[in-house]
Amino acid sequence: MKKVFISGSISIKKIPKSVYGSLNKIIDMGMEILIGDAGGIDKVIQDYCYKVGYFNVIVYSVYDEPRYFLKGFGFKKIELVDGLKKEREKQVLKDNAMSSDCDFCLIVWDGKSKGSYFNILRAIEFGKKTKVYVDSIGQFLDSQKITENDIESIYRDSNGYSAAEVVEYFEKEGNGFFSSTRELYKILMDRGIIKKIEGVYHPVSDYGNLFIVKKYRGRITGINFNDKFIDWVDCNLCEERNSDLKQMDFQFN
Repeated sequence: MKKVFISGSISIKKIPKSVYGSLNKIIDMGMEILIGDAGGIDKVIQDYCYKVGYFNVIVYSVYDEPRYFLKGFGFKKIELVDGLKKEREKQVLKDNAMSSDCDFCLIVWDGKSKGSYFNILRAIEFGKKTKVYVDSIGQFLDSQKITENDIESIYRDSNGYSAAEVVEYFEKEGNGFFSSTRELYKILMDRGIIKKIEGVYHPVSDYGNLFIVKKYRGRITGINFNDKFIDWVDCNLCEERNSDLKQMDFQFN
């Protein structure tokens, strides 16, 4: 019996219309559905299967009693390994088990959530046949677009890079513009690219296109950096560095 791991973002509270066709095909083929016990897609998929009377469903959980579980479905508990304390680490272990156990993956992603992002990358790594519906664009990705680079591009468009990821990125590129996140923020403040208000970094209006502003309940809580920022560093700091090196070489000679 073929098994399909269905996963998706907690933010998605309804099954998108375009996904029903794939879901009904899975049911018509009698495939075993592997699903988690969280809210969002986990919940609405369980609800739909229960509603149509399809019980060839196995709910995976790291708990003795799943967080969400409907009577009549199967249940598989994933035993935790020693040292796992954080909830995210526990859920990754569960997702890894489903990715390993399945033959196919169907992922309904909001284009932003990290859990679904890693499920897609894991499916690619494991060589599973995969369909990805991206809710933010309202369609399935072409199979040729389900690559690490394409998936990361979607993820970064929504989330950007943290300060630590920016520092790491340029270190890997061999351009150590920033030795630390503190230096990154200092350089940007000195150049008037960002400002600090009540302990929170804000982009200066002329450079807002370089950042993704993080908000909670309408208030700015910080910034992440987008691909335009990466390009800005390459174009500005790299040119300045090359100019300085040329000047030093001229003076030396």
